[in-house]
Amino acid sequence: MSKQHWDKLTPAQQKIFEEAAAKSDEFFLGTQREAVSDMEKEYKKAGAKVREMTQAEYDQWVALAKDTAWKSSPASRRPARTCSTRCSR
Repeated sequence: MSKQHWDKLTPAQQKIFEEAAAKSDEFFLGTQREAVSDMEKEYKKAGAKVREMTQAEYDQWVALAKDTAWKSSPASRRPARTCSTRCSR
């Protein structure tokens, strides 16, 4: 929803949207965690080792992505930068 339309909502209406968004975020995060868990199980079943990246490894990965993939994909650059900023906090 654009800010122009958001600003036309009453505080009560905005609260309803914010509560719905929070529930949606909670559901999405749950499905993502489940997908990661399923993926890890399949990798381990296939004999792979699974571990989390360190912060330094993650930072290095983001820097490489910014230097390669994001440069070649202007249409997706902005969301990717937003995600990397949110994810790295």
